[in-house]
Amino acid sequence: MRLINFLLFQLVGMGPLLAQGSIGQSIDQLLKPYVSSNNFSGTVCISRSGKVIYEKSFGMAAAEWNILNSNNAVYHLASVSKPFTATAILLLEQQGKLSTADPVSKYLPAFNRGSEITIHHLLCHTSGIPNINDFPEYNLLSLTAVSLDSIVKVFQNRPLQFEPGSKFSYSNSNYNVLALIIEKTSGMKYGDFLKKNIFDKLDMKSTIHHGDVQMIIANMASGYAPVGQKDFKRSPYLDWSSKTGNGSLCSTAGDLAKFDRGLMDETVLTAASKKKMFSPNLSDVGYGWYLRKHNNRSRSYMTGRSPGFCSYFARYPDEQVSVIVLSNLYVSSTKEIGESVASILHNESFSKRKLEDGTISADEGNQFKGIYQFGDDFFRPDLKMEITVVDGHLACSFGELIRDTKDGFVLRSFWSSIAFERDASQKITGLTFDGMKARRVN
Repeated sequence: MRLINFLLFQLVGMGPLLAQGSIGQSIDQLLKPYVSSNNFSGTVCISRSGKVIYEKSFGMAAAEWNILNSNNAVYHLASVSKPFTATAILLLEQQGKLSTADPVSKYLPAFNRGSEITIHHLLCHTSGIPNINDFPEYNLLSLTAVSLDSIVKVFQNRPLQFEPGSKFSYSNSNYNVLALIIEKTSGMKYGDFLKKNIFDKLDMKSTIHHGDVQMIIANMASGYAPVGQKDFKRSPYLDWSSKTGNGSLCSTAGDLAKFDRGLMDETVLTAASKKKMFSPNLSDVGYGWYLRKHNNRSRSYMTGRSPGFCSYFARYPDEQVSVIVLSNLYVSSTKEIGESVASILHNESFSKRKLEDGTISADEGNQFKGIYQFGDDFFRPDLKMEITVVDGHLACSFGELIRDTKDGFVLRSFWSSIAFERDASQKITGLTFDGMKARRVN
């Protein structure tokens, strides 16, 4: 589906401080190519010292009805739900109902090797529990209402991938288990506990656990998936109860700004709990957050991606700045947008996207076409990837490419950067895919 209205560079409820100044204008210009190329639809929100200073919404909340996104639009957060699950665990520890050092077996006696896996391991993805999203039965499971007990039973007897605490491996299963522990220790349903102890306390009136797919959520944006270069369609059906604990929350950008403000003092968590949350473990991971610098500035952040929605929530604690980017389009441009917004705010350089529209010539197509061989460091080791030309655009097995520079392209489906490499005679000899090299083999 392609709707002209989806291209609208829609301005809604702009913040009073930045919107009239050069920074606000720079952010508008940054976003323009993403919006006009149908690679961002959603809300961007910036806070400084707990005060929202920029908030704008773009694109369509419901393309079928020509309903524009607004600052009240509610989006699925996907994995940006994890910081809330981690906060709930730390709240229960503050209440004396559990310890992050407790073994899983204390709460789930039947869990395989549960005496060796601690709540700490779950929180920072070092448990060794395999990711439920990788199981073949997960696709069917995600289409029906499912209880937390049923979710955990899918993997509780599976072999661990490694010894608990020895490695980092991102696994949504960890946060399913944490949600079940929250229910068992609090005596409340996961969503009810979060509402009482976090959402209500911070006046997050539009934030909810989507545990019942039949519930009506006011101002809920519809989710869309990319098709080809610029088109989109409705995203596949998903019962969000399958993501309880790891990706089941939905919220507004403004509500997330309230959560950021609540983490600045001890409204929700004590100083000791926040130290635990934001202390790095293996791979610079905290409890529910990545702890990785951006432009040499301290940053905690989380990204989310589930059918129809992508999200990015970053906090720069030294500057007391937060950047929130929520989208109802399944294109993973949100992190790149958020990092560029932060660079503008901090007066730092960044690479601007052009995202050119139009076809490539037959001669150019012949230059790029070919088979490219990756090494064993690629996410699919030793993959041979074919670059073809489809209707005047470059494409590969993962989807179509959007031209950004002469030899630079973006793989729309994953928002990965692909840069072709030339030798001294200008012949293309290889490419990089998000920095990973592949050599041309034909």
